Amino acid sequence: MTNEITGDVNALTALVRLNEPGLDARKALSAVQIAEVSRWRARDEEPALSVASAEVVRLAKRIGELDKDLAGKNTRITELVKVIEAAPLPGMKGFGVVTAATCLAI
Repeated sequence: MTNEITGDVNALTALVRLNEPGLDARKALSAVQIAEVSRWRARDEEPALSVASAEVVRLAKRIGELDKDLAGKNTRITELVKVIEAAPLPGMKGFGVVTAATCLAI
């Protein structure tokens, strides 16, 4: 899921840099900017720019959905790790809940 988010953010950034002069995308887009873009409405513009704008909005919405899904999965994994044998691992240096769950599964 994180790979999909990264790809979508990169595609969104490229499209914004090429087609949206009103949005500063010289640096990586922030979560606030992505959320703002996801709320954009269709505008009356030339066809090529209209298609690009629609794709920008679609990507921004998808990134928001993936972020929510990923946060939910991380919360669920955290809950599961707390009740299984791997509970002490996230407290150790270098271990997060996903790594602890992976170690237990292997």
